[in-house]
Amino acid sequence: MASEQNNSSGIFSGALIVSDYDGTLAYNGTIPEGNVKAIEYFNANGGMFSLASGRAEFILDNICPDVRRVCNAPSILSNGSYLYDFVNSEYLYETFMEQAPIKSMLFEIHSIDPTAGIRIIRGGTMITPDRTPEIEFQIKNGYVKDITTFTFASIPVDRYNKVTVCAEPDKVDRMQKELSKRYSAYYMITKSAARILEIQNRKVSKGQMVERVRDVVEKRTGTKRTLYCVGNYENDIDLLKVGDHACCPADSLQSVIDMCDVVLCNCDECSIADLISRIEKGVI
Repeated sequence: MASEQNNSSGIFSGALIVSDYDGTLAYNGTIPEGNVKAIEYFNANGGMFSLASGRAEFILDNICPDVRRVCNAPSILSNGSYLYDFVNSEYLYETFMEQAPIKSMLFEIHSIDPTAGIRIIRGGTMITPDRTPEIEFQIKNGYVKDITTFTFASIPVDRYNKVTVCAEPDKVDRMQKELSKRYSAYYMITKSAARILEIQNRKVSKGQMVERVRDVVEKRTGTKRTLYCVGNYENDIDLLKVGDHACCPADSLQSVIDMCDVVLCNCDECSIADLISRIEKGVI
């Protein structure tokens, strides 16, 4: 497990990296070994590393146990719905979605695409209103380990961290447009990929949580930190805006590349290792 010991001194003692997971730290769901080794070197020499992901900790543990080797700072999970400290297995600053509009929103998603896969992070578990073939596919392929199935009428609506919808790109685009018209006062509705729509409390985001990560790290280590934020897609933009340095892999969404002051190598070429190398050399 990652440790915070000895992180007040060393060549990286002034650095905090907060990285998106999919398409940034991980390629096709797996962290390249080059990234793992680079982060372990970074952490061992004073650096602090945190994730900023749409995923929950129990999903990350299921698909990629390496996260506990590399995350020595609290991570921003479920797109900022809470911080999770992998070192101490502790939730920090948890925020839930507004309950009142949830049922009508779920029914509207279903009306747009009855085949869509709807996954809901709720209280450290995953639930769905309908076990569609999309959900079955995700279970079969190991992305979803444990999920409790309800109906659209019976599903509880309390303690939601995030709703994720998986569907064909044209349906996702339509959902984002239609749901934004009706529910944008309550929720942040963004795409994390062409086939994935993410919905959460509009008062939370990766970017709004990042300063809390820095505060926790600086208090625990007693050192001021330069913040390197790394992302690749639409739901990372607010995160990138907060960093002292906005960084992205070269194969990121073009709008993300345009706003970053540091463009790294492609994700599959170990972009986080590239960032750590540049910090060590004083290039950034």
